[in-house]
Amino acid sequence: RGIWHDGWKVVAWHRPGTQFENDEWELYHLDDDYSQARNLAEEYPQKLRELQDMFMVQAAQNKVLPIGGLKQSGWGRESGQQAVDNYLETKTVCAVL
Repeated sequence: RGIWHDGWKVVAWHRPGTQFENDEWELYHLDDDYSQARNLAEEYPQKLRELQDMFMVQAAQNKVLPIGGLKQSGWGRESGQQAVDNYLETKTVCAVL
């Protein structure tokens, strides 16, 4: 996950099998550090929070929430009974007459 805005970039690194809320976020000012060698997250916590919030707004507007899908978000289970019932429900029937 990441977003760029006005010369700043924020990115979250996710380790598979861990909770998304435990991800480490990094902040870079690309105008001064194009190679992203210096993580500024601790020095500019307000800028980090601003870009994290901007990321979440964009994620919501682009309908990519919940991050990690329903199974990892805790909002539901893709393989749960409701998902199976929805999959098996007849939605369209085509017949050649």
